[in-house]
Amino acid sequence: STLLSKKIIESESKKSIDKIFSSSTEITIATASVAQVHKGILKNGDKVAIKLLKPNIEKSLLRNFIFFYWIAQSIEFFIPNVKRLKLSKNVEILSEISLKELDLTMEAAAAEELAENFKKYKKYKIPKIYWSLTSKNMLVLEFIDGIRIDDVSNLKKQNHNINNITEIGTEVFFLQVFRDGFFHGAMHPGNILIDKKGSLVPIDFGIMGRLNNKDRQFLAML
Repeated sequence: STLLSKKIIESESKKSIDKIFSSSTEITIATASVAQVHKGILKNGDKVAIKLLKPNIEKSLLRNFIFFYWIAQSIEFFIPNVKRLKLSKNVEILSEISLKELDLTMEAAAAEELAENFKKYKKYKIPKIYWSLTSKNMLVLEFIDGIRIDDVSNLKKQNHNINNITEIGTEVFFLQVFRDGFFHGAMHPGNILIDKKGSLVPIDFGIMGRLNNKDRQFLAML
């Protein structure tokens, strides 16, 4: 609820919500897998997105992964041929990735690293992080007013060049993989907006990946 969200914001910031946001702040809720996202207006007029971890999400995830791991091991025990699928290992990897998402300071740091890598690339914009309001359970970043990258009809209505967007997206992906070895690991359409200037804007940094030189060389050969 909005009331619970306000309590979390005040608990994380150690301030009354009225001292952080303007009186015209509109808290609208969008729900993701481990967090809720709200819209707010800071006292200085900046529009921000406020990402809050869901209460007790860590305990819930741990409980689920323990159950999944037990199921995977049971299947592997009773059906030996299934071992080749490495179900238990897959659960371990999934749990490791998911639990890392529960520290929003890590997500903020990933966004800043990506921003540093693309600071000279004007067509790929990383939202500003408000570190003074960011904690393990709360991430405050610049609110992006844009159109989803797969909403082709609205992009055309706003006179965006679809071919240019495709070229930018391709170039950004190759720069991340081959130049930096640090890439956005959840590049589905819901996580990529097109702003008024036609720039690509990623809005979720919970899943990032790294590639060492050997991995990059292997992919380049392919």
